[in-house]
Amino acid sequence: MDARGSGWRRRAAVLFSSGLLVLGTGARAAGVVPEAAGPPAGAAGVAGVPLEVATIGGVPRLVATVVIGGARLRVLVDTGSTGLRVVAGKIPRTAVTVLGDAAPYGYGSGTRLHGKRATADVMLGGFTARKAPVHLVTSTTCAARKPNCPAAGGRKPVMFGRALDGILGVSTADAVGLANPLWYLHNARHQPVGRQYAIHYDPEGQSRLLLGVPATGYRTVALPDKGDADDPSGPPSWDSRQMHACFASPDLTGGKVCGPTLLDTGTPGLRILDPGSTAGPVPDDVDIDLSVPTAGWKRTLTTGDDTHARVHGTQPSLAGLIAYVGTNVRYDLTSGTIGFAPFPVATTGTP
Repeated sequence: MDARGSGWRRRAAVLFSSGLLVLGTGARAAGVVPEAAGPPAGAAGVAGVPLEVATIGGVPRLVATVVIGGARLRVLVDTGSTGLRVVAGKIPRTAVTVLGDAAPYGYGSGTRLHGKRATADVMLGGFTARKAPVHLVTSTTCAARKPNCPAAGGRKPVMFGRALDGILGVSTADAVGLANPLWYLHNARHQPVGRQYAIHYDPEGQSRLLLGVPATGYRTVALPDKGDADDPSGPPSWDSRQMHACFASPDLTGGKVCGPTLLDTGTPGLRILDPGSTAGPVPDDVDIDLSVPTAGWKRTLTTGDDTHARVHGTQPSLAGLIAYVGTNVRYDLTSGTIGFAPFPVATTGTP
């Protein structure tokens, strides 16, 4: 879809700004967990770790602060990648145990990370992950397919030294040598608190990473087991890229396209795979219905200054940070599910 996009539907009402959220109310579909009676999602017993909403590169980003060896590190909260990956020079050497070379790791931007695989005690919001796996990034390069990536010419990428100190990858999938660091997070009673967590993104208020989140109040969809977890003490590996979602708007093929879609806080907007349409950015004031039918979840986003979308002919669909507004999105590393619950919800407690 090109910038002219004259065929796209336009509406004066900006439904996104109202935080429109519709939960399915029809008959129970296969795989759906209906809302149960009881306390709202995120009620007492849930800890809310404050997150900063920082404007980086002109777009909002969710940022957490982790502490390693007394060093406070600002890291991007990214549900689209796996592992805590930080600039090595930011951490005291005595605070880490180096295990060997880390497998190179890449992002959609084309940036590839190189360095050492290590373990460290990592603190997040008053909780501690002891001997958590960490990628100590010593250098960055560009993938051959994207030679002008953010690391080109020896530049420091924004996420690794220029604006932030690294990335906190909290995907449900495993990565070679690293797993979701929240799996290792425990409270003072040595009880795990990060194996069921939720993203609470509120650009107008306080965003939080919710820990110890029960399933009550969430409508969930199951993820396929990747079967590639390589740490016996770590979590299973669930393929969040295979979550089935739909995008609806008149100029898409048949008015609606569905397929595997990644929910990705590390990306600001929407990318819609539709080989039958013209690739390109979607113009402003266009309504796009985003839904996860199996979970009975749906919302309408209207493109504009805060909501950017792009139609692509080959790359898989993803729904970025903007899709989290007005919805708590819960991840369960034990059962391999993603759940959805609307605002308002309680966000404090002690797990």
